Amino acid sequence: MDRKILICLIMIQVFLISCLNMNDPKSQVDFIDCRDSYDSTLVRFIPKKIPNNMISFSISSLGNLSGEEDNTGIDLTIKITNNEKYIEIKKQYLKQAKFIGISQDSCLLVIRTNCEINSEYNNSNKCEQLVPVPQYTIYEIHDSIKDRRIERDKQIIILDFASGDFAKRKTLKQRKDLPVKWNNGYSTGITANDKEQTIMYWLIVW
Repeated sequence: MDRKILICLIMIQVFLISCLNMNDPKSQVDFIDCRDSYDSTLVRFIPKKIPNNMISFSISSLGNLSGEEDNTGIDLTIKITNNEKYIEIKKQYLKQAKFIGISQDSCLLVIRTNCEINSEYNNSNKCEQLVPVPQYTIYEIHDSIKDRRIERDKQIIILDFASGDFAKRKTLKQRKDLPVKWNNGYSTGITANDKEQTIMYWLIVW
């Protein structure tokens, strides 16, 4: 086969693969707009746009935070097929982490996002400091909202967290499911699944 023809065929194949992986333009715009609704300090660990290796994502702008038990944020899950690259990316975040644990860690303060959870999980006396993490990063998803269990052995890498009302709401009520110190706040980090080689980037504000 002529070398020029071969090069052209390779370029066409690369182009077609790129097109298949290209994200929906509207979703990309919505993601960027949502990310921009947060202070840059809150989203500095969140990718600036949806990458082609995205598996799933969900977004909620800071302006949607109104009620005392509401929460907003961003989560974006990607799959990294190259094992060396996966390990390299994870190492970068491990170096910046304020907390490293696994999904069953008793020091995690679970922020409820979509269903009732066992409140005893948030009352651990074994930790000097509880570290907030959104419910969806460690719980399995089932058809029944009553059937939610903690997934085993996911690595939780929390990059930053703080308490405080970052949405500056006019009124706040004490949440019954959280300690007074964590009545409101934010947390951001990644959840790594070594078996699936996936990384979930997340930010939650409540």
